[in-house]
Order: sequence, then C-alpha cells, then structure tokens
Amino acid sequence: IYDLEFLKFWRVNDAAVRKYGYTKDEFKEMTLKDIRPKEDLVKLEKAVGMVRKHKKLFTNGIYRHKKKDGTIMYVEVVSNIIYIDKVKYGLVLANDITETLDYIQAIEDQNSKLQEIAFNHSHIIRAPLTNMMGILNLVKEMDLNTPESAELLEHLFTSCNQLDEKIAEVVKKSASYPLSKN
Repeated sequence: IYDLEFLKFWRVNDAAVRKYGYTKDEFKEMTLKDIRPKEDLVKLEKAVGMVRKHKKLFTNGIYRHKKKDGTIMYVEVVSNIIYIDKVKYGLVLANDITETLDYIQAIEDQNSKLQEIAFNHSHIIRAPLTNMMGILNLVKEMDLNTPESAELLEHLFTSCNQLDEKIAEVVKKSASYPLSKN
C-alpha cells in the first residue's frame, strides 16, 4: 500500500520484504521511485497520474522493478484504489514474472533456430538434391560409355558432395541449439 501524494510505502507484506531484500523499516523510508530503474520513472509517473485522477480504478500491467541488490525483475502489477480513514491509497500486488518471460524468450529463440534449420533443410539441401535427381533422369536415358555421361556422372558426384556438406552443416547447427534448457 502506498501514499498517492508522495508515493511513499505505507505498508508492505513479508513477501515484498523477501522478494525485494529491503526490511519493512527500509521500505517505510522509500518511495515507489526507489524500486524503479531511472529510465522507467516517466512510465511510473504516468501510471500514478492515472490513479490520482480517479476515485475508483483497477489497473494492471507489466513493469520493471529493482531489488535492493540492484537486480532488475519484471513484475505483473495489479493495482486498485483503496480508502483508509477517508485517505486515498494505492494497493498493489506485484508478481515476479521474470522467469516466465525468460522462458518465453528461450522458446522464441528456439523457434527461430528451428525455423532456420527448416529453411536450410527445405532450400539449401534441396538444391543439390534436385540437381542429383535431374542428372539421374538424364543418365537413365544415356549410353554410359560416352564422354557426356562421364561429365554428368562427375556433376552427380559434385552434387552428392555438396549435399553431404549441407547435411553436415545442418546437423552441426542442430547440435549447437539444444531444444530444452535444463
């Protein structure tokens, strides 16, 4: 619970003490600005400005908060206006979602890597394979004892080597991108 006029903490629960690292006495000497990165203070003022304009208001959003040790965490904030002895206060529940956001980012990174692998598989590997298939179709119709067939077989051999190299690249990339973070 915080004072809307000066943004001072009025009450904090034990969970906030554990999560942020400040004692209850330290919190009482602080304002909301003290747990925000400097570059986020404009966003804080805007959010508090909305609360100050209303008699009743329920809001929520994702913000960055700063712990006592300086660590930045992402929190989902649910806020409501309450009145205690006819004085208007802000009541905030902040839930640390840093791990969840990190997990989502890891999944997005994996998806990006898988898309790259799929692209390599469907485009880069298919080119030598298509060449090989075309050459084999020509070779089927030819007399294998001619110089032209020897040249086609040499192209086939080159395409096979290219395909082998591309498959090795994909396997190497796939192995360097683990699909789970344990």
